[in-house]
Amino acid sequence: MKRFSDSARSLLVILLGLASASIPASEPRAAAPSHSHAASSPATRDLLIQAIGERRVLTFVYRGHARTVEPHACGVTAKGEAVLHGYQTAGGSASRPPPGWRTFAIGEIRDVALGAETFPGARDGYSANELRLDPLWAELPAAETGD
Repeated sequence: MKRFSDSARSLLVILLGLASASIPASEPRAAAPSHSHAASSPATRDLLIQAIGERRVLTFVYRGHARTVEPHACGVTAKGEAVLHGYQTAGGSASRPPPGWRTFAIGEIRDVALGAETFPGARDGYSANELRLDPLWAELPAAETGD
């Protein structure tokens, strides 16, 4: 077995000590950025894609408010943020009460659940890929206009 010199052993002890050092509880830890495409879990993304494909209502908590949403599109913005675009029908909001169009950062969606309730399709006023998502993981076709 190879032996380390005293100076190499001291350096190794210092490096191991630095690597295993913990941040004191009083110091805040930086969270992973929510705008990152990688911040959204594949399971959440798959559930959102399923909800759009099946036109099923979603419930979730976003920024401290329970929400009920008809999902219309999800993908990644030009800034690299994974988002869900949908029509919020019920629940709370810090900005304005529902109903209305909302875009949600997928990394901030919590406790997402696929509801049994379905909706007929895209709401009036929806424009296909209006957010210019690329990649666009899923979306409803725009509402058809009557002749």
